Amino acid sequence: MSDTQELMRIYLHRWSLRLDGEPINGNNAIVQPVRTDEGTPAMLRLASRAPVPEHDWLALSLWDGDGAVRLYEHDSDGSVQLLERLDHTRNLDALPIDDAVIVAVACVPGCPARHRLAYGR
Repeated sequence: MSDTQELMRIYLHRWSLRLDGEPINGNNAIVQPVRTDEGTPAMLRLASRAPVPEHDWLALSLWDGDGAVRLYEHDSDGSVQLLERLDHTRNLDALPIDDAVIVAVACVPGCPARHRLAYGR
């Protein structure tokens, strides 16, 4: 069993997760679709041994899903994270440009036009 497989096994058990799809290999992590014991879809991110951005878990926890993916859990150094699973079927390219701009602006924390655009004011 590889180190990554062992790490995945440990965190699947620790956070009561079950596999829910095929893993996705990125350039600095493997991301495994999972479900929580409540059935919530999520992604288990296992960073490679390459340097992990030191405080990305902290930024994600502070944003709490406001313009970024929500962080549900993380290990002590942030190399293993349980993240909100985004809906890959919702693509801004499929929306009319006026609607896509509203969605994009709504993802920018602190944007002065954010509230007006989101509520049509």
